[in-house]
Amino acid sequence: MNSDGSSIKDAAPGVDPLWDEWACDRRDRAAVGPVLRHLVAGESNDLFGEEPVARTRAMLESLALELSRLESDNPGARQVDALIAALIDSPPLLGHVHALALEGQIVSRMALQGVDPLLPPLIQDRISAADPQIAALAMSLMAAQTRFVRRQQRMELTAAELSADLLHLALSTLARIVGGEGAGVAGLKAGYDERRGRIGILGQLGLGLGDDFPAALDPRQAGFSLFASALSLITGHERDDVVLASASGRPFRLALLLAAAGVEPAGREAAVLLLQPDALPPAEWFTIDPARAAALLAQGVAA
Repeated sequence: MNSDGSSIKDAAPGVDPLWDEWACDRRDRAAVGPVLRHLVAGESNDLFGEEPVARTRAMLESLALELSRLESDNPGARQVDALIAALIDSPPLLGHVHALALEGQIVSRMALQGVDPLLPPLIQDRISAADPQIAALAMSLMAAQTRFVRRQQRMELTAAELSADLLHLALSTLARIVGGEGAGVAGLKAGYDERRGRIGILGQLGLGLGDDFPAALDPRQAGFSLFASALSLITGHERDDVVLASASGRPFRLALLLAAAGVEPAGREAAVLLLQPDALPPAEWFTIDPARAAALLAQGVAA
């Protein structure tokens, strides 16, 4: 409901500037999947001028080669190319890998602003925590984040870092291309544990912060990766969506997510300007009531 008692749906375009901004955001996001697939699948170098698109393509190629080698030490080029094309044609996989590319870009940019990509203040503090389980998780996260940064530099992605749903999708795609499931796939499945992946560790650490959880909603204190996981946990929105909102040139969705998470206006503004330093958001974005922010976000989910 708006402050005057009317519903979000009743807000007329051109009358409520926040509703107009939200409508623009939703239109932009609706175009992301089809446009991204076109760019990543294309062969023109001009289409790969934007770094995240090139990184997305390279990571999907890396994943396809790894999966192909589960079936053969020397997979044929035609099989690998067919698998790359099939992975690109999978919206969940394509969207996730693109989010990883954007996350890597944000982490690198924040490092130039003085935020340690491996050991931000909150992680450093957790490593020395009295609770041995939290300290171990923080150490595991530092190691996982180190691997993430290095793989981003090499534009690589390993199957073991996928979520269970996405790994199943990737392996199903492989089986469709090669016509079966070999011993390599069975071995990958036997050793797989979603909780040991970087995103799994981030989620566990976020849930274990307790009273310190609000600090995770400050990207300068938590680092971007833990911030994205924490904001996903508290709002119920997909982590990849949080990453996309943080990288978008239109930071209204990020401002809404921060409001819905209960972050104070000053904290919302600081986070948005840290993550999108070139943005010029109006002041009213940071004073939106948390309930209204949640209602707008719910409209976006229902769309």
